Amino acid sequence: MTYADTTEGVNLVNGPDLSERRATEVINATDTEVMSYALTVTHEFSERLSLTSVTSYSDLDLKQAPIEETLSGGGLSSDVEAKDETLTQEFRLNYDGSDGKRAILGVYYNQFDEASQRTLRGSVAGSSFFRSDGYDNSFTNYAVFGEGELALSERWNLTLGARYDYEDSSRDENATTVLDPPLSFQPNASTAFTGDASFGAFLPKVAATYSFSDSVNLSFVYQRAYRPGGADIRPDTDEPVEFDPEYSNNYELAFRGLFLDGALSLSANAFYVDYTDMQIRVLLDPRNPVARFIDNAGEAELWGLEIESLWRPSPELSLYASLGTAFSELDDFLFPGENLKQKIIQFRK
Repeated sequence: MTYADTTEGVNLVNGPDLSERRATEVINATDTEVMSYALTVTHEFSERLSLTSVTSYSDLDLKQAPIEETLSGGGLSSDVEAKDETLTQEFRLNYDGSDGKRAILGVYYNQFDEASQRTLRGSVAGSSFFRSDGYDNSFTNYAVFGEGELALSERWNLTLGARYDYEDSSRDENATTVLDPPLSFQPNASTAFTGDASFGAFLPKVAATYSFSDSVNLSFVYQRAYRPGGADIRPDTDEPVEFDPEYSNNYELAFRGLFLDGALSLSANAFYVDYTDMQIRVLLDPRNPVARFIDNAGEAELWGLEIESLWRPSPELSLYASLGTAFSELDDFLFPGENLKQKIIQFRK
């Protein structure tokens, strides 16, 4: 069981124009109580074949309330009560054979339930602001997965894997927004939303490793990943909106090496990620700090390089160095009838 009592500041920005915006600080007291349990059991059928069961459960209770407010030029304070429960169960059948043959077969189950009630108070662009929203979400996730490793030769190793992921979700949400006086970009509104959705995806994996020696190798990995879709509410209109699953193709080239009789280790990774229907949180109007919701941006790319080294010149001394760089680009951002990427480019000019 873990208990945490923290005080934190939330910085917001308010004002219709960039030159008129001022920082706002709201000090909140957040009490979080977490209880978590885990159980791992392994049964060995033989020296090479075993079955592992991993069970976990966690329960989270959170309460947040403002204890001090410094609202210079307006701002928002929040009261939040939330509760999460998560139960997971996984079974893995492991095979560790001779001649570099290894395999894993497994099934996975996850049940996640969350409930939250939030109240926002303060001011937005000179109007008094009040918003109350709450939701009850339930997610059930099933998966079947497998992976096998085979030594093709003394230097080449091949890994093939796949996972089928299925998620069933339900969402029950309500929201009410009141401003005095009302604003053109944030009218008074109230809504209730109930929705169900199901998503499934096949996620393959391929990896090949070439060993120059027992201590130096180069690997290439391809893996497909996804993030399930869902539903959200636009706080500026309190209208429900749905978003699609996000998919990504991940490519990685990895180098691993040990030198100087193991005293020096060097690793390097070059990666590239291609996103389809990327999910992002959209801020529609900079004058309205609550007008955020999740939407699909379209196409995006991410690429970069990471290098790490560790040198132990003596048992008493270790020297560590690392370097990393990453670049990203939003190829398309399609939003109701227009490509917002062009607006971003024009804004930067």
